[in-house]
Amino acid sequence: MVTALRAGWRSLGRQRFALTALFLHHLAWGWVSYRFWRSVVEPFWLRFPGGVSEEAERLFAAELMFRLLRSGEVASVLVAIVALTAVRFTLHSAIAAGIVHSMHRPDLNAGFRFVEGIRRWWAAFAAWDAIRLALSAAPAYWVWREARDALMSAGEWRSAAAELAPWLAGWIVWTGALRLLTLYAQIGLAGGTGWRSGMAAALRNATAAVGIWAAIVACTGLVSLATLAVAFVWAGFGALIVYQAAHALHALLRLWGTAAHYRIWADRKR
Repeated sequence: MVTALRAGWRSLGRQRFALTALFLHHLAWGWVSYRFWRSVVEPFWLRFPGGVSEEAERLFAAELMFRLLRSGEVASVLVAIVALTAVRFTLHSAIAAGIVHSMHRPDLNAGFRFVEGIRRWWAAFAAWDAIRLALSAAPAYWVWREARDALMSAGEWRSAAAELAPWLAGWIVWTGALRLLTLYAQIGLAGGTGWRSGMAAALRNATAAVGIWAAIVACTGLVSLATLAVAFVWAGFGALIVYQAAHALHALLRLWGTAAHYRIWADRKR
């Protein structure tokens, strides 16, 4: 795992074009996500009677549940989420195809190999991402049913969160495993050895693959926490600069993780 991380880090110098494209993607998506979720959450947040009385908070919770479960607002929000997911799905598959092809063909011009990867592999990568997305969403019905029952029966949000924690943890593990297997399948596919060789490499090196994934997730979480802390302590233009720099770090970490996973696949191939 450590060897793959070191080799992946050293290879980043040859992926400046892919890193720039990934940074612009993170930057644009971060802005769009912020504007969307602000439009969804802000109307409820402004009505929250924090610190007034317990009765007011219970009334607010009852109104919130009614609007979520009985009104048509959830449908419109879900439609918007589906649309945004489709846009990100398309961009994610295209950029992933460019990145993976760039790693397979370091002998070509950086911009050319990235664009060629999108042209050659976007459809195949999109198909794999669609399968992953469908399988990731498969448990959604059971999770939603448990969430609804917990919210309706629990006396307070803490007990509802405790009931939902095992379900959410299992869902996270499931989606993480699917993401890893899909990435290795795509690496093998673009490498010319087929998706089976990619998945076989992931299964044979499951400990290293999961370790790389955990390391990148931990680093990404630290960057996010540091950005949030700076936003609270240092508001204004300085916080904006730090927030934009965080997008660059997120892009760097994602590219580093992909390069490390590619190294595991390439080593097993030899």
